[in-house]
Amino acid sequence: MKGQLNKPPVQEQETSVWICVKEEYKGWVREDFPFNKVLKCALYDSEMVRRTKVLPILSIEKNAVAVSCES
Repeated sequence: MKGQLNKPPVQEQETSVWICVKEEYKGWVREDFPFNKVLKCALYDSEMVRRTKVLPILSIEKNAVAVSCES
């Protein structure tokens, strides 16, 4: 881990996200990167609810998409 010693700490902030309501699936997407106006889980076609997560700060680029699946 020699190369990680000089890395600056990752800046984080509380971020609005949409989270899949299926308890067995922990999928979520940043509110800044929705797939469409009516949010449905892309993998399970389930309802999604708005919540917040503390996440690394990202700069938003045109046509960028950020999705995460947690185990």
